[in-house]
Amino acid sequence: MARIVIIGGSGHVGTYLVPALVERGHEVVNVSRGTAAPYRPHPAWKAVEQVLVDRRAEEAEGNFGSRIAALDADIVIERAGPYSAGLCRSNVSLVRERTQTFLRAL
Repeated sequence: MARIVIIGGSGHVGTYLVPALVERGHEVVNVSRGTAAPYRPHPAWKAVEQVLVDRRAEEAEGNFGSRIAALDADIVIERAGPYSAGLCRSNVSLVRERTQTFLRAL
């Protein structure tokens, strides 16, 4: 199965997506600020690796893309957020060097 990194996986979409991926046998990594809990508790969350990242600070230092790439994911899923298209493009190019698939969900 795949190693899947979800950026912002504790939000609305992740609340449902993360347990579904875990139940299908994927190794899931949730990258978040650590300030939100999933909307609905689910036992699958115990199997999820939690990585705390202050994205704004990491972006300001130019480290966010390389930090995500270092997680060695097969698939990276990012929820569209309030980040500039330029920052997103630079992150995609860094992540694509080490990742099979990069999905940006709107």
